[in-house]
Amino acid sequence: MSYEHDLIERAVLALAPEEPSIEDLVRRRDRRRRNQRLAAGAVGLAIGVVVMVLGAAFLRAAGDAQTAEWPRPSITSTRIVRPGEVLLDPYASGDNPTYVIAADVATGAQRTVVGCKVGCRLHTLFDASADRGWIAYHLANCEEGECGPSDPKGGLWVVGANGPPRFVTDGFLDTPWSWAPTGAQLAYVDGADLILLDPATFERTRIATARGPIHTIAWGPDGRSIAYSVEPPFTGASDPSSFGVIVLRSGGEPEQVSYAAGVEGMDWSPDGSSLLLDRVRSGRSLIEVVAVDGAGEQVLVEGPRDEGPGAPAWSPDGSRIAFLRTPRVGGGYRMEIWVIDADGRSEMRLGVGDSETWGGGPVWSPDSRLVAWASYFGSVWVAAPASGGGIPQQVDRFEVERWRQG
Repeated sequence: MSYEHDLIERAVLALAPEEPSIEDLVRRRDRRRRNQRLAAGAVGLAIGVVVMVLGAAFLRAAGDAQTAEWPRPSITSTRIVRPGEVLLDPYASGDNPTYVIAADVATGAQRTVVGCKVGCRLHTLFDASADRGWIAYHLANCEEGECGPSDPKGGLWVVGANGPPRFVTDGFLDTPWSWAPTGAQLAYVDGADLILLDPATFERTRIATARGPIHTIAWGPDGRSIAYSVEPPFTGASDPSSFGVIVLRSGGEPEQVSYAAGVEGMDWSPDGSSLLLDRVRSGRSLIEVVAVDGAGEQVLVEGPRDEGPGAPAWSPDGSRIAFLRTPRVGGGYRMEIWVIDADGRSEMRLGVGDSETWGGGPVWSPDSRLVAWASYFGSVWVAAPASGGGIPQQVDRFEVERWRQG
């Protein structure tokens, strides 16, 4: 998928808070998560007051759900992404962002898997299903005056190896979506509804209706649970138990595990016991770990909103978390890569990256030994030992994408 850093975006917004262009919006995507707008710090403060008043860490009745068991993901026999291939981010690679390309890790051979005509402002966000049978992507509307009668409309689309792309729903960067970790099943938000889509049959199943805007969604590693964050409305009465971070399991009811607001990114721990939150509260950037059984939450690291931390990523073994900081240096910012133990101890800096490269890391190696990031405008990637003390060494970009995409 296309990976941009919310952390760096915060820094940009701090220096230039004017109305963002489409290109600015494109760069606001988090690693898995993806496609949210910043929540106001005042909202987070208000939610914190509610927490103290109520004195509760785990509440039910967080929304309306369809309690039947969810459909099982399909398994696609024909792959659109072939064995040994990875998808390349056009922005990170410097290629023309009007198509999605697949590259063979061993040979470097590239081919177009999804294309777009001139003027339809394509595929800024994309990802393949776990079985590599489908690609989901966002399509921006064509520029005013450039739209033709056959131009596709903007929104979320899916395409497989056989047949034309199919339209899923309206919306641009503020429409969260995510593939299940097994098979082919797409979770996406349509209004206040959380929906599962089988791309093979195009059958849609509504599994929950939130009582506020859903900003982020994240699949549990078992493929039968989903976490999502719900922001309270800016006007009107609201039930505090309906907002924050919600966990929904197949056949169950929504369960509120945190009152956290301003959540920009979210990911499950590899063992499914905790959620990693990247969020903003009262002008501060925070990385938190929240137990999904309601046992509580812990702020691991925090800092100024425009300097991070942000873009956190679990190590595959769940023992460490890599993240970014962007401290001010002169008139700009410098991107730094850090790691911290999952319990909040042993924070250390691994190196300095390229703050101009969207999607520049951090990326873990499958054995949890190395952390990779982009250097020199994305043309060079380096990796360093997560334990610290090692000198960053150049690593093949295609290999890093293999780590990232599995």
